[in-house]
Amino acid sequence: MNDDNQPQRPHPLKLIGLAWRYGGRTERRLISALLFIAIPTLLLPVLIMFLSIPPQEIRQVGLALIVDFGSTIVLLPAISDATLSVRYFESVGAEGWLAPQEREYFRELVRYRKSFGGEAQIPGSVKWAVLYLVLVLGMNTGALAFVLVFYPRLGDWTAATFSVFQIPLAVMCAVLYRRRVRAHLESATLKGFRLAELRRTNGLRDRRLG
Repeated sequence: MNDDNQPQRPHPLKLIGLAWRYGGRTERRLISALLFIAIPTLLLPVLIMFLSIPPQEIRQVGLALIVDFGSTIVLLPAISDATLSVRYFESVGAEGWLAPQEREYFRELVRYRKSFGGEAQIPGSVKWAVLYLVLVLGMNTGALAFVLVFYPRLGDWTAATFSVFQIPLAVMCAVLYRRRVRAHLESATLKGFRLAELRRTNGLRDRRLG
């Protein structure tokens, strides 16, 4: 494809600003909660440098945080779905930041969401987002707490033991979310919306609704 036809992708911070600008009360609350969790999490690596713990234990904390960050990324689609309003998608399309096939899909997504009325949220999206936000908060604080509590007993196996619990939980949540996405795509098809067809014909990823 010619580079001239490629959409110009904005900086992620600008997209967050647009999500806030065009979001309603529900979307803004979720964005605030996500940022409230994300900022301290990003500062955790700095915090552990000031803790009076041996280098071996710091290494275990770092490894546990890497596992935690990976798990958090897996859960982000379920959270972000509920933070993006239909006005956000309309604005992104109007700015020319989407490829033609993406614009077609998101126009159909806006139609589908507006069919629910109210704040045009897909049923269950907010509850899933809140649940996953709680999980992310628990995982972020749990990574540090797990190592500090269990390192004296587990030693160099502490981070590995943490991952035994963390990774399956994240995978299970991702699988449940994908099943929810597919269920909504099937429901949309039955109602006459072309979301599933546009994903398939345009090669769009099917791991999220937004």
